[in-house]
Amino acid sequence: MKRIWKRGAFGAVTVVGGLWAALHAIPGAGPAVADGVRAVVGPGPVAWAEDVVYGVEDRIKRVVYRDAAPKTFWEAPPAAPEDPSSPAAHAPAQPPIASNAPVAPTFAPAAFTPPFAEVATAGDGQWLPVVDPAAPDQPPPMYKTLVHPDPKRSFAAVAIVAVDLERLDLSLVAGTLEPASAAVLPTDRPGLVPADRFGDLVAAFNGGFKAEHGHYGMMLGGRTFLPPRAASCTVALYKGGALRVGTWTALKETAADMAGFRQTPPCLVEQGAVNDTLLAADDAHGWGASVGGATVIRRSALGLDATGKTLLYGLGESVTAGTLARAMRAAGAENAAQLDVNQAYPRFVFYGRRQGNERPTVASALIPDIAFSRHEYVGRPEGRDFFYLTRKTL
Repeated sequence: MKRIWKRGAFGAVTVVGGLWAALHAIPGAGPAVADGVRAVVGPGPVAWAEDVVYGVEDRIKRVVYRDAAPKTFWEAPPAAPEDPSSPAAHAPAQPPIASNAPVAPTFAPAAFTPPFAEVATAGDGQWLPVVDPAAPDQPPPMYKTLVHPDPKRSFAAVAIVAVDLERLDLSLVAGTLEPASAAVLPTDRPGLVPADRFGDLVAAFNGGFKAEHGHYGMMLGGRTFLPPRAASCTVALYKGGALRVGTWTALKETAADMAGFRQTPPCLVEQGAVNDTLLAADDAHGWGASVGGATVIRRSALGLDATGKTLLYGLGESVTAGTLARAMRAAGAENAAQLDVNQAYPRFVFYGRRQGNERPTVASALIPDIAFSRHEYVGRPEGRDFFYLTRKTL
């Protein structure tokens, strides 16, 4: 019996150690290792191992960064004017605009008060412009900001991008493999941004969970990859270009008008309120099939403001589902859905100015610690579903 116990303990340590090494030493290897082990031993042991790995890492970080300054991803914006009542104190910086250039409608998200002053930086709640490299003389169609949503963890930080939906279009692409579906032919899931959209491509970011991790629904172009689930949060793209985010039961009456939808775990934020389950406890289990909502991990989210005209994407490091929800709400999300999680999958990349008929090239990522290829989403077909942003014709 003692020998069996020792073998079991050794096996558990080996699995945990292997997962940790894969997650941190080889980009993208962690999920692949986990999927391989899950196929052999089932989801339970892998879920346990992942929780142990991330739990140990979190405890170490809380000791190491106990007295450290809050984590940042970029330099804070210049200090606001001394007079807090001045309109300039809350106006994001604008790039210079050439006098003879056509000017698009001004887009400027309102600054907001950080949720926890004790872990906030000077950049929290202040929006920085993300200039379109193809139109540097125009007002920026995107801004970014930082939120520290966890008073217990100064290293927990969420980068948020605000997107002007009056100037940029959101589109959804199915991956070549995910969400897995026997109802859709491989020829109907190219896993790439269409070549005819290359000229207007501005940015792209990750989609949702694999099919086996919740079986969340997806429909695109009249093809249903997975049927909708009633309690799932849904990112709905409509034929006229509108977007909505909400629980399927609140949106299903408009299903005939949808060009596509992608479902996720229950909404993080809905009708301006953080999900009650996330507010009630730190051990919520509904926001991840292999890792629960309380697991401290990299997570991503997509939301809309109250007007429905500003898209908000959040990428959080060392966050739970609850702290990510608080960050999205603080930034102005009236409704928000959690997208993919884990070290390898969440990503938001910006494309540089395209030269002639060349393929678009990724210029940068939203945060420094994101691995990407030069032709991400436009070169080698992507196995996972994703979203992309293109310029509208004004």
